[in-house]
Amino acid sequence: MTEKRQIVVKAYFLVRNKDKVLVHKVLSNRRENDMVRPPGGHVEYGEYSADTVKREAKEEMGIGLANLRRLGTLENIFRDPGGELHHEIVFVYKADLKSKLAYKSGRIHCKELDGREFDMFWVSIEKVKNGKVKLVPKGMDSFIGKI
Repeated sequence: MTEKRQIVVKAYFLVRNKDKVLVHKVLSNRRENDMVRPPGGHVEYGEYSADTVKREAKEEMGIGLANLRRLGTLENIFRDPGGELHHEIVFVYKADLKSKLAYKSGRIHCKELDGREFDMFWVSIEKVKNGKVKLVPKGMDSFIGKI
């Protein structure tokens, strides 16, 4: 097991749809099937975190964002299922989707730049709050009350 010696900067955005929030299953080489995360991704060098969430929404979902507002920042240190240590700084935003149709659909089909396909879907905020749905990164659930 080799330790990563790099802090990764990420930016995620929370979208509320009545009593639900938009998420997708965690995508990784070592799939954690029981975890979900909001849309977003890595902040590229020279890119502001607010621009990251706008870019990720366009790239993955093909949807623009409106009413973007930063909620806060969290630090996450964890080991993946293979035991590798990860350290990330995460900017958290609230946003609305510019597509009204996305709020009516149960799933939003998405595609990563590397070709991986996945679906975003709406999950009950209550299930996140009571722990029935594990929202990552750790601490992200504390922002649910702010959206």
